[in-house]
Amino acid sequence: MVDQTGVRFGLANGALVITLLIAAALPLDRAETAFIALLTAALAAATLRWHFAVVLGLEAWAFFTGFFENRYGVLTLAPHDLLNLTGFVVTTFLLAHLLRPRVLLDSGSSR
Repeated sequence: MVDQTGVRFGLANGALVITLLIAAALPLDRAETAFIALLTAALAAATLRWHFAVVLGLEAWAFFTGFFENRYGVLTLAPHDLLNLTGFVVTTFLLAHLLRPRVLLDSGSSR
C-alpha cells in the first residue's frame, strides 16, 4: 500500500503537520522552525515525483507562514511572503532532488 504515490503523498503531508506541531511545542525560533519544515518536506518528497516536491514546498510555506509568521492561518502575499514562497518551493525541490538517489538506492527501489 505504501508503494502507491497517493498514500506516500498523504503520509508526507501528515509528517509535515506533525513535525510543525512538535516544533510549535518546542522553544524554537522562526528560522529553526522553517529549517525543520523544509527538511521534513524535502525528505518526504525524496521518494515522490518532482511535482510533489513543489507541492510539499508550497504546503510547508503555507503552514509556516500561516501559523508561525502570521496568526490563525492567515496567508498574505506581501513581497516578503512571495520571496519566502519561492525559497520554500525551490529549496524543497532541490533538497528532494539531491536526496532522491540515496533514498532510492538505500530502499532497493528500481525507480
